Amino acid sequence: MKYLYYYFTLFILLSVNLFADVNSKSTNFFNSILTQEEREYLRTNPILKVHNSLDSAPYNFIKDGKPAGYSIDYIQLLASKINLKIEFIRGYTWEEFLQLLKENKIDVVLNIIKTKEREKDFLFTASYFSIVNTVFTNKNTTYNNLNDFNGKIFSVVKSFSEKKILEEFYPNIHLLMVEDNNEAFKQLSFNKVDATINNLGVGYEVISKNGLTNIVPSFEIKDKKFNIDLRLAVNKENPLLRNILNKVQN
Repeated sequence: MKYLYYYFTLFILLSVNLFADVNSKSTNFFNSILTQEEREYLRTNPILKVHNSLDSAPYNFIKDGKPAGYSIDYIQLLASKINLKIEFIRGYTWEEFLQLLKENKIDVVLNIIKTKEREKDFLFTASYFSIVNTVFTNKNTTYNNLNDFNGKIFSVVKSFSEKKILEEFYPNIHLLMVEDNNEAFKQLSFNKVDATINNLGVGYEVISKNGLTNIVPSFEIKDKKFNIDLRLAVNKENPLLRNILNKVQN
């Protein structure tokens, strides 16, 4: 019994020392990379309100009632390094999340693409993940590039950056605007449109979750304008937070 007590006591002491060491490293990290103004900002704003999508797996979604995905893990890692707590906000469409950020009702939007139009309202961090867009079609059709869709219809989520690119550089492709990824793929499955556009990871997840067995990835878009660099975005009036996030990313 005394040996059990000895090992239990040793375990507690080691755990306390380990926690103290981790906490010390976090404090040193916090003090070494941030200015006094940035440290003060975090002290007065200890909770970060971050957007949590319903249907952007594998990057940002909800699993068993909890936020999940690559972008969710990433922002939690950043927050842990500067002792920030995160409150995930859910229940809105992509367009509504962007509006909430414009109105400073949330602090951070995840997995967002930087565009000239968005730079009017938001500040962006460095990229933390790069992916390439893919065109999805009915499996009984054959297409090789975007020019094959002249006169045809794409379903595109409102406020997605792909909308502006298609309108400007591929004006002969007609667009059906929808609220979210699920709706974009369902319109294709029901033959209401000829194609939809998304990255491969999200596309496969939506197809699997909704049992859309008649949809396949048709081709990867070679036009570099459709290359996706995922970033974090904050309100344009909040440069301190953007600078803090950039430093922690580095």
